[in-house]
Amino acid sequence: MVKCRFPVVENGKQISGFGKKFYYKATVMFECDKGFYLDGSDTIVCDSNSTWDPPVPKCLKGTKVIFFLSWFVIVVAVHFRLYFFDINYQSYKITEKKQF
Repeated sequence: MVKCRFPVVENGKQISGFGKKFYYKATVMFECDKGFYLDGSDTIVCDSNSTWDPPVPKCLKGTKVIFFLSWFVIVVAVHFRLYFFDINYQSYKITEKKQF
């Protein structure tokens, strides 16, 4: 019989898949407490070899830096692109005026 161990996530909690026993294809979802971020998948499934797939996640203290860096890079890239476009547009307008 396929049965997975009870998944425990310190500094986090189950938000779905409540139960005392977890059999094949049982699905559990997690979220972390305030001040912690999820390292791993928020959803795990009991696999045919009685293990969780993907593995049970962890809640780590702090904020997920990659998320903030991603947004920072996107904002900087968009800003730079708009700035670059404005420079090219202004150059184009100056060149256009010189031709007439």
